[in-house]
Amino acid sequence: MDAQHGGTRLSYSRLLRKIRSCRKVIVGLKHERSAARERERLNRLLVDNSLGLMCIHDLDGVLVAVNPAAARSLGFEIQEGAGRNLRDWLAPAVRHRFGKYLSRIRNNATASGLMRLIANDGSERVWLYRNSKYECAGNPTLVIGHALDITDRIKAERALKHGEQRFRELFDYAPIAYHEIDRNGIIRRVNKAECNLLGKDSSELIGKPVWEQVVPEFRENSRREVHRKLAGLQEIAPFTREYQRKDGTHLTVEIHERLIRGARGDVQGMRSALIDITARRKAEIRIQTLNAELEQRVVERTAALARSNDALEQFAYTVSHDLQEPLRSITGFAGLLAARHSKALPEEGAEFLEQIADGAARMTSMIRGLLEYSRLLQAPVLAEPVEMEAVFDAALLNLEAAIAESSAVITRGALPIVAVDPQLLMQVFQNLLSNSIKYCTVKPPVIHVCAQETGGEWIFCVQDNGIGIDRAHLGHVFGVFKRLHEREIPGSGIGLSICRAIIERHGGRIWVESEPGAGSRFYFTVSSHTGERSEGSH
Repeated sequence: MDAQHGGTRLSYSRLLRKIRSCRKVIVGLKHERSAARERERLNRLLVDNSLGLMCIHDLDGVLVAVNPAAARSLGFEIQEGAGRNLRDWLAPAVRHRFGKYLSRIRNNATASGLMRLIANDGSERVWLYRNSKYECAGNPTLVIGHALDITDRIKAERALKHGEQRFRELFDYAPIAYHEIDRNGIIRRVNKAECNLLGKDSSELIGKPVWEQVVPEFRENSRREVHRKLAGLQEIAPFTREYQRKDGTHLTVEIHERLIRGARGDVQGMRSALIDITARRKAEIRIQTLNAELEQRVVERTAALARSNDALEQFAYTVSHDLQEPLRSITGFAGLLAARHSKALPEEGAEFLEQIADGAARMTSMIRGLLEYSRLLQAPVLAEPVEMEAVFDAALLNLEAAIAESSAVITRGALPIVAVDPQLLMQVFQNLLSNSIKYCTVKPPVIHVCAQETGGEWIFCVQDNGIGIDRAHLGHVFGVFKRLHEREIPGSGIGLSICRAIIERHGGRIWVESEPGAGSRFYFTVSSHTGERSEGSH
């Protein structure tokens, strides 16, 4: 029995060991299955979340599965893809090639390239793919596909290519000469306009240093400048340069440059535009020459005119001064004759004697006016900021007797501060007011003075109610000794000439507007600038 019981315990012991061993195997299998399920889950996560496009189809092209990225690329749901033939998604223009694709897979186990597909919205997508045949014992042979949607890249490349083509056309056919140089100053691109400008073929320019196109005496300087600009050591700004054509003739070009930079901002070369300004430069030189000649002529004529004016002024002064002596004799003897022998003279002789005295008096007045005019032309103009109201009041004071005698009514508006010679402008007011008082047959004379600023100058106006001036005589009233009513109204005929000389020496203008019987309006201008005291020209 003991032996029997011992054998039974031994068999149980073996059984327990086998059970434990089986349990370990079962646990191990469970772990392996769990690990396999985890790996499968991770693989599914990897496939589902991959940015790459993945699909599985059989050897006839029927889709078994697609990942979300592939479905999104074509705009359909994942479940819509399974069971459909990949050929149905291809662009119509390339569907006839699908059979060759399947043949490559069957024969070579792999296929790669570009695949054009039509998305649900009708747009075309381009996939860059690499597909491989997958064989598993006991299962149908499948094709595992991996792809990238490069549609946007293809569009960008096409746009870039189109842009480059457009740029090349603009570059090549631009009417302005263009060239590009590399970082060493070697011409790498040149357009037709520059070839025509220099009389060379593109093959004679491309690959050559850009400074070799410059005239020999400036080539070394040009080479240094090019390298300094490419190195960022010299500022880029428009400049002119002498170039040499193939036939040896020279031309002047205006050059505008711009650095060519890479994506990282590094200098890769320089682009230049050349404008032929040879004709313009010749014209500028010709204009400069003509201006110099003209200035020289002006200087010579000004000097000659100054000498002539000096001689004329000296002559006028001498003549007028020397003429006074015989006039004094005539006036004196005429007076003695009238005093001592007037009773002995017949009536006609007395009239002749009176005419002699009047003529001598008028001549004396004219000579004195000529002397005053001559002194005015020789005296300096001392301009300073002055109140024209004060200048006007001083002129009224000098005319006090004439104003009282004629009962003239003289008014004025507000007058400005201007830079003038106060003594000379007082003379202008005095002469114009005196003229208005004398040439008025209506009593009393009414005169108004005003000023208005316009265009950087003050325009003064002296308006009266006098007899007026016929339009035919308006251009002569400022001439020396020009008087319209010589017998009726006394005067030397030089007052308005003095006004014109004074205003013109101040850089202004003077004119008159008038009609017979409607009075006159005398205008003169003075600059509105009020600067420091200055001495004008003689």
